[in-house]
Amino acid sequence: MTATCRLSAWAIDTPKIRVQTTATRADKPDGICILYGTFTAGHTTVRGGVGANSGEGHAGMDEPLQKSLERYDVLDRIAVGGMAEVFLAKAYGAHGFEKTIAIKRILPELARDPEFEARFIAEAKVAVRLSHANVVQVLDFGRIGESLFIAMEYVDGLDLAAMLRKFKDEKRMVPLPAAFHIAIEIIRALDFAHSHNVVHRDVSPSNILISRAGEVKIADFGIAVAAQPHRLSGAGPKRVMGKWRYMSPEQTRGDTLDTRSDLFSAAAVLHELFTGDKLFPGEEAEAIVENIRSMPVPRTSDRR
Repeated sequence: MTATCRLSAWAIDTPKIRVQTTATRADKPDGICILYGTFTAGHTTVRGGVGANSGEGHAGMDEPLQKSLERYDVLDRIAVGGMAEVFLAKAYGAHGFEKTIAIKRILPELARDPEFEARFIAEAKVAVRLSHANVVQVLDFGRIGESLFIAMEYVDGLDLAAMLRKFKDEKRMVPLPAAFHIAIEIIRALDFAHSHNVVHRDVSPSNILISRAGEVKIADFGIAVAAQPHRLSGAGPKRVMGKWRYMSPEQTRGDTLDTRSDLFSAAAVLHELFTGDKLFPGEEAEAIVENIRSMPVPRTSDRR
């Protein structure tokens, strides 16, 4: 059943969007709307199905990517982060088959680390087995020159971090029906992964993608593990790029992690989703880590 839902705050740049209601589904509360409309395609954070943050990390490509990679045609670079860069590409098959995909290439300087490469390969093998509606699908795995790459499902939309920034800039909160929908889908993805003994280790808004159709998908299962451990090292303060803030206490210590760590991270994300505020304040890594370990956790219901 199709209806019109007035969620102008959720629509971001589109005053009205069509939605598909899910009130008939017993596994979702009444009033939850799956977005069926359109996000603005011109938004700078519209990207593919992996969690590299646009505008961060490397400004240029140290190793040019081939415009034709086996059966993939590379169209454009759409994001770059501290660990990888992401390209929009087309996959072709027989009888005119074509599909838009995202290709994530590990940065060449990281690919030269044998330990990093071995762990990345192992975790990619795990990620490809996670087939679920709320998990970005891994389609292929290979090598470009000296760098490993993963071909992934392309999610035409934006990430939760971009959406939350937009709402904060406009001094608005995510409408409750939309927030509940996103929260439920995040937990479904984690429940599936945990049932397959996979710990994400990097549950954060930049790794949660929302499509034009209102689908919610978690990206970078297993890939983020290859970038571990997240440890404080060296002297002096460290600027935080949105990862430390969502870590569990045990992760900040570099301990072995289990599924409970992901749930802690998800709780921090959901607090921000429902309130618009970061759960653990602070500008530097050390301050945030101290708050994670010792700060009394505020009640989300006190904020909204």
